[in-house]
Amino acid sequence: MATARFACISLSVALVLGVACAEEQVKEIVWDRGVVPLADMGNTAHVEGGDILKFSTTDGLTHDVMLLAGETHYNFCNFTGATPLKNESTTGYPFDFTVPDGPYTGNVTWHYIACSVSDGGHCNSGQKLKVMVHAPGTFRTDGHSDDDGNTTSAPTATTSAPTSSPTSSPTSSPTASAPTEHVHAPGEGHDHGNTTSPTPAGNTTSPAGNAASQVPIFGAMGVVLAGLASALVML
Repeated sequence: MATARFACISLSVALVLGVACAEEQVKEIVWDRGVVPLADMGNTAHVEGGDILKFSTTDGLTHDVMLLAGETHYNFCNFTGATPLKNESTTGYPFDFTVPDGPYTGNVTWHYIACSVSDGGHCNSGQKLKVMVHAPGTFRTDGHSDDDGNTTSAPTATTSAPTSSPTSSPTSSPTASAPTEHVHAPGEGHDHGNTTSPTPAGNTTSPAGNAASQVPIFGAMGVVLAGLASALVML
């Protein structure tokens, strides 16, 4: 009764703090001679403290499950100082091993497991496993793999606005604008900058220029007519 009351109080505190109680996961491990467990995951089981490793064998051979002293022992299949998790036998499988919860260094700790049968021959054939243990609540919610080796991440609540291509005002090709007519006041000089004068320079002659050029012509005609008149009188 006291245990149940304590569990209820603990659950209430967890709910108040917003901490979800994570349920332990079971990871299947094929424990056969010559088979590398979780080869597609680097021969490494990623779990949280309190999860279960389920060792199963189908080759009919004798196996044991040994917890090695460290990584160097694992690399060389050295069983000095190893702790038996399951003694050598052909029975008792599937065998469940509950992963210890800590102690952790930076929320992580490692365990190294192998089969010692045949003086380490099973281990040397690939029958060994690295176990990376994450502190509860720091693994499956951080985008790591779940018990099936699939990557899972907590739902992302952030919703970003649709990313559109840079909205710059459309650059249109330069449009030729109509020549700006600049009317000069009498005596005003022309601006030879960007302002275009409406009167093209060159062959176009202003009316005043035409009138001035016609004066000598009429004068010359008058002289000719006067000469002809004098000649007629003399005749």
